[in-house]
Amino acid sequence: MYKVAFSEQVIKYNTELIERWGSDIEKIQQHCLDAGLPEPTFKEYQGFQVVFRKDVYDEEYFRSLNLNERQIKAVMYVKEKGQITNKEYQEICDTSARTSSRGPADLVSRRLFEQKGTIGKGTKYTLIRHKSAIYAPNKS
Repeated sequence: MYKVAFSEQVIKYNTELIERWGSDIEKIQQHCLDAGLPEPTFKEYQGFQVVFRKDVYDEEYFRSLNLNERQIKAVMYVKEKGQITNKEYQEICDTSARTSSRGPADLVSRRLFEQKGTIGKGTKYTLIRHKSAIYAPNKS
């Protein structure tokens, strides 16, 4: 009878512990995303490990993707402001209206931007928040 009671206590304790870990994992993931960082990975290896990665979205990384200066400016702008429109792209990059629509479209095809809305006035672009810190350059 003692063994049964002990086992029930251990199971109850472990269940509560796992439930607490689960909610804390979601908090950790959300804090990373809020800070603009990739979601951490969780591994079970000789215990429990959380692996945090740095934000790869810096100018050096963008240069390695062969982005031009206007595109780098645009991505850095979106990192700071949260989104960009074609009109804002045109203003910060000092380009024509035609160029201001091609630049963000290329960033969408490279999986750096996500398009919100239909093409034309009112279209906004946001930075794709990544679960992984690694994106392959577009080889087109």
